[in-house]
Amino acid sequence: LDTAYLDYDVIGVKNAGEREMLEVLLVAGRKDMVDSFLQVLLKARLKPREIEVLPLTLLRFLRREEGQQVVAAVDVARGVTNMVIADAGKPRLARMMPSGLTVMERQAAATREEGMGDATEGMERERLVVNIQATIGFYQSHKEARPVEKILLSGTGSRGAGLVEGLRARLGLPVKRVNPAEVLGLKVAGFSGEEFVDFSLAASLACRGWE
Repeated sequence: LDTAYLDYDVIGVKNAGEREMLEVLLVAGRKDMVDSFLQVLLKARLKPREIEVLPLTLLRFLRREEGQQVVAAVDVARGVTNMVIADAGKPRLARMMPSGLTVMERQAAATREEGMGDATEGMERERLVVNIQATIGFYQSHKEARPVEKILLSGTGSRGAGLVEGLRARLGLPVKRVNPAEVLGLKVAGFSGEEFVDFSLAASLACRGWE
């Protein structure tokens, strides 16, 4: 505990016999990582107002109907994949996985001369699919958890060949890519709608200022 900052949020209340119990989402962040970010801001004479957990910000792009479902939002970026499972808009499980495009690109580049690039990329993509499946399985192992109904993908890696199809085949769930430009009703000159998918996580952080 000495190496981490802890915070929590009350996400629900339930009755257990004669007692009322709170459902709490606990968040932990490494002190050295958080402190390094804060030092950069302080040196720039900026005062942080909020510290956000990246996976949780993805919930800002849930549409009205998705806000009543159990959904898994997954952002596949360079070096890390952020994932959150939410039930009726309330976060139930969040995870950051050290996988994504950086691993795929590095290993593909190292083996491309030997003609193994496509195979290596496929292995990394399969590993990501398995990690997502395992996270959903862990969540659904809790007896009170409702089954996940949909997977929402974003980030640069979500546009890679085979990921959407792999998740559909493995989990038997509808999978779609989230386009923040469509959700927010934005039109920016010089950017196609598909390009906005790459910046979903950044857009979700920026939306904090609109709330």
